[in-house]
Amino acid sequence: MTDTYWFEDVTEKIGQHIIKSKIRPATDKEVAECRELYAQGMCPHTIVQDESDWMYDYRSCAVCGTGLGAV
Repeated sequence: MTDTYWFEDVTEKIGQHIIKSKIRPATDKEVAECRELYAQGMCPHTIVQDESDWMYDYRSCAVCGTGLGAV
């Protein structure tokens, strides 16, 4: 993984599954807010990192490490 953080804005979901989203570089404020929510037990999983693999990239929450699926 890289040290670049991305903000994921989910635009379409079916249940808990993200169907469509937009990502952009995260601001320091957004990262701090996400870390604060995580400390309170409510991580929104909006600060993400992608890890390249053979066939797909895998997205995870950069704050708590929760796997968010293949992209």
